[in-house]
Amino acid sequence: MRLIDIKQCINIAFDNLDFKVSEIGGGNSKIYGVQKFRIVLLQLSKAGFVRREDFKFYDDIVNAVNTDSLTYPSSNYIGDYMKKNEFEEYINIALSNGADFAEIYYEESIGNFYQLIDSKLDTINTNIKKGIGIRIRKGENISRRRPWPTT
Repeated sequence: MRLIDIKQCINIAFDNLDFKVSEIGGGNSKIYGVQKFRIVLLQLSKAGFVRREDFKFYDDIVNAVNTDSLTYPSSNYIGDYMKKNEFEEYINIALSNGADFAEIYYEESIGNFYQLIDSKLDTINTNIKKGIGIRIRKGENISRRRPWPTT
């Protein structure tokens, strides 16, 4: 694919970045604006930035032609990254040392960087960070650590 074609795909994708993803509870998330997301995904795939096998819900989104929202299971469970006995051990250590509250949580953040030159998309970078952490509260003091990166 020529560079000009790749840039065109990126510009089309950028013009359609108007979708939202939100947690809806019960271990599920929902994508709103699926048709826009579908265009973004297809263009980034065409340009070689997204591989079908790397994107869990690729087929669901690409084939969602008659809907503008899609519910899917969130697979970001702590159990995927930590054994149950480790989870219990860390919580018990925190509580036995005087904590009022302790939890192990999963966190994921996605950062996008877009550089425009002369109103045209020139550069796109995505940074994905995932990890599990512990949050401990004692009185009014809260301590939060994310010592176990998963990616």
